Amino acid sequence: MSEGTAELPAPPAVLRDTLAGDAEFLYRVYAGTRAEELAMTNWSAEQKEQFCRMQFQAQTTDYRANYPQARHSIIEREGTPVGRLIIERKEREICIIDIAILPEARGGGIGTHFLRDSWRKPPPPARRCGSTSRNLTVRYGCT
Repeated sequence: MSEGTAELPAPPAVLRDTLAGDAEFLYRVYAGTRAEELAMTNWSAEQKEQFCRMQFQAQTTDYRANYPQARHSIIEREGTPVGRLIIERKEREICIIDIAILPEARGGGIGTHFLRDSWRKPPPPARRCGSTSRNLTVRYGCT
């Protein structure tokens, strides 16, 4: 690095395409988004898992049917999968369908990094998000 130039920090994580072998990881990510809500039930661990698996399958089917051109990505930090991002880019809009980070990896700027990066290519005229990560997306103007 030459004098007078600042080294840019590495992104907190990178994206890679989802692979067939990622199914169980993707389920874990989904289940992590439901853990807080399911903790309020008196369901057994088995009932919670059955419910989550059924809902995960329904969500996956719905996303594939309604967003057939979407890119399904795994978010990795230091080579370890920590989340998923599903995004559909169209000529005049960007639709962030879902962004979900494992509970133990939240709060480190990963979601913020990918939301900012998504809107740089180019910013859509209007932003509308359908994400379960409501607090994060509201900070960035999603409705």
